[in-house]
Amino acid sequence: MTTINNETAGALERTQSSEMWKKTVDLKVTGQLNYDDWKFIGSLKRYNNLSIIDLEHTEGLTMPEDLSFPFAKFSSLESIALPEGIDRISTCEFEYCTNLQYVKLPENISCIGEMAFEGCISLTRINLPNNLKKIEDCAFAGCASLDNINLSAHIESIGTAAFANCTSLKNIVFPPQLKKLPAKCCRNCTALVTAILPEELNELGSEAFEFCLRLEEALIPEKVTRVGEAAFKGCIKMSAIHLPNTLTRIDNKAFEDCSSLKEVILPRRLTVLGSEVLRGCSHIERILIPEHKTYSTNDGHNASCGLTKIGEEAMRHCRSLTSITLPESLQMIDSHAFRGCKMLASVDCLASTPPIAMPNAFAGVDMDLTTLYVPTDSIASYKASEGWNSFKNIRGRDDSDILV
Repeated sequence: MTTINNETAGALERTQSSEMWKKTVDLKVTGQLNYDDWKFIGSLKRYNNLSIIDLEHTEGLTMPEDLSFPFAKFSSLESIALPEGIDRISTCEFEYCTNLQYVKLPENISCIGEMAFEGCISLTRINLPNNLKKIEDCAFAGCASLDNINLSAHIESIGTAAFANCTSLKNIVFPPQLKKLPAKCCRNCTALVTAILPEELNELGSEAFEFCLRLEEALIPEKVTRVGEAAFKGCIKMSAIHLPNTLTRIDNKAFEDCSSLKEVILPRRLTVLGSEVLRGCSHIERILIPEHKTYSTNDGHNASCGLTKIGEEAMRHCRSLTSITLPESLQMIDSHAFRGCKMLASVDCLASTPPIAMPNAFAGVDMDLTTLYVPTDSIASYKASEGWNSFKNIRGRDDSDILV
């Protein structure tokens, strides 16, 4: 290893001849460094030879905002240890260092910038210090060899797609105080088996776990009010989800193609089931929709809750679903909501006034064999309502009246 004690900041380049720098493979520097030295070390990538850089015991180096990404695409770099003077990793600082395997960060790092390690496909080890508070957008996106990452309990925010396409990542535990999981946070982490979400979380962003093919379970904390669009789309191994009653919104495609799910219990304060939310959940046998209820708010007023709308294609191709009970609060069933639910044998609708049902809401359901149960006094209304009148067997809920 080439060891250099740089006594004067800014003089590193002059400590060796150009020919010696071309031949340097492993470099350890002590003494003083400044911005010019940092840029010079980054410029050594042009020789495609330097693989190990140890700056841990240098002094004087800080990270100004106007860095020009000197280490980006440093293709020969395999390992780097950074000095304590650095308090952040700047935007794109090490992006697409495709052979970088190990990074040692100083303890006073508080922020890892946008795309800082994006595309570091060989990265297997990086220590995230306790002082780290912020991980910005795409910071580790595409780190395909990173199978483990320990997030500091002090992290306050994580950016969009921070760990997207980390295809070897198996487990992740999010910081306990994190309140929002951003869009695409772990998208396409195809090896991810478990993800522990923080208790303080109140929003789960769109596509957060989309295409996490091995994710087995979703335990959504009790303070979450919204699950974003396609948040768990394509999680084909996920067999169980826990939806807290604080949820008021499940966005479109949130659980689309979660083909191992067998049961879903929707939260009681949910008012709208978005489009394609459970589309393609081909093994679901039971979907429980809570009844319409009135509850007291914190200010002493009464409020009602209950599902009012089932969105377009919300349950399309739930081929194992055999029965469903629709609540009294329901007002609308959108196009193709139950299309292709071929095993659906009974629909129990509790609403006295027939909800609006688009003509193709039950397309692909065998209307000759499927029985529709409705309040007895409302049989005639359902028989006259478009979207419902295609059912050949409409019965009163006490089974005393039958219209064919």
